[in-house]
Amino acid sequence: MMAAVPITLIESGVMIMRTGMKKKDKVTEIYFNEADSIMYGRTYNTKLKKQLRQLAADYPEQCKISVDADTDMIEFEINKNRLTFRINPELSAERKKLLSAEAKKNHNLPLKNKES
Repeated sequence: MMAAVPITLIESGVMIMRTGMKKKDKVTEIYFNEADSIMYGRTYNTKLKKQLRQLAADYPEQCKISVDADTDMIEFEINKNRLTFRINPELSAERKKLLSAEAKKNHNLPLKNKES
C-alpha cells in the first residue's frame, strides 16, 4: 500500500488537510489494561478529536494529546475515568416510532413534508 501524501488546501482562509487515506483506513485504536489508570489511543475521528482537544484544554492533567500534522491523527493519553463505552440494544420498530413521536411532541420539531 502506498503511503498517504497529505495535500494542503486553502478554502476561505482555512487550511484543510487531505491525507489521501481512504475512510476505511482511518481507524480509532484504544489500548488499556485493568492495572493502569491511563488509556492510550489514536484516532482520525473528527468528533472524537474535537472532544479530546477540548478535554485536554480544560483538564490537561487528565488528557494529553499530540497531533500528527501529516495525517491529522491525534494520539492521546487519558484517565480511564474520563472515557466510557456504552453498548445499546437494538430498538424495535415500535419503540423507535414511539420515541420519534415523543421527541417531536416534546421538542416541537417540524414534521417532514410527505408528498405523494
